[in-house]
Order: sequence, then structure tokens, then C-alpha cells
Amino acid sequence: MGLARQPNVAESARATDRTWRPVAGDSPAAWRCSVEGPIRGSSGFTLIEMMVVLVVIGILAAIAIVSFGSSTQKAQITAMKSDLRNLVSAEQGYYADQVSQGQPGSFTNQVSDLDFKSSPGVTIKIRKNASGWSARATHANVKKVTCSVFQGSISPYPPATAEGEIACE
Repeated sequence: MGLARQPNVAESARATDRTWRPVAGDSPAAWRCSVEGPIRGSSGFTLIEMMVVLVVIGILAAIAIVSFGSSTQKAQITAMKSDLRNLVSAEQGYYADQVSQGQPGSFTNQVSDLDFKSSPGVTIKIRKNASGWSARATHANVKKVTCSVFQGSISPYPPATAEGEIACE
């Protein structure tokens, strides 16, 4: 005998939303329970339908990952520019403090001398001379972009070309 069975009358009365239909032939092994009417040979999704859904999900995920990656890099470049703007203010404050204390005005090439903290992942390098300073910012996760700024008479870090303007390449 097969695994399926034909229901008795009491079971049919209790389960009004289920119907038992023959699939092939009239043997009790060929009867199956159907919720919405007769079985047409299959239920659920076909393999092709599932494959199409997976391909569409994969394409959407690829688009999202590329979009997220470019916006992350833009945010990291913005962090470098912001840190350089804050560094300009900190260097000007350091110079003003030197003058207000009666010392000759000077700049520093040590970030630790300034009231300044860079963003996570951003590295600042400063060089100075008697009449100016230049700074370069790099980010640990952005390999090909460097931002720089300078003030005064000094050979600037590339790509800075105009005094006080932040440039990135």
C-alpha cells in the first residue's frame, strides 16, 4: 500500500477547507490533499522562476554595492578636506598665540602642538619653514587621492597650487 490514504467522512467534515482529489487513477495511494482545488501536477515555484528571482536580486545587490562604495570614498575625501580646513584654523591660532605671548610668530610641523584632532583613518603630514607651512592629508581607505593646502612662502605638497585653497587629486 502507498503512503497516502483516503480520508474518512469525519475527517472530511472537520476539514472543510481541504479537499481530497485523485491524482492519477482511483487507488488510495493516488489521493492527495489540496487546499485550493484539484492538483494540476505541481505546486510552488518552478526552478526557472526561482533562478529569475535570484538573478534579479543579484543585479540589485551589485548596483547597491557599487553605489555604496563610491559614496563611502566621497565621504572619506570630504573628511580629509574638513581636517585640512580645521588644520588651517589651528595653525593660525598657534601663530596668533605665539605673537600674543611676545614671541616671534612661528608655525609648527607637529600636529600634537595644535588644538586639533584628525578624523579616523586620516593622516596629516605638515612641513614648515620660517615664513609658511604646507600640509597633506591621506586616508587609509583611499589609496589614490591626496589633499593638500599651504600658507605663506613654502613649496607646497602637491596638488595645492593656490595659497589657502584645499586641492585634491
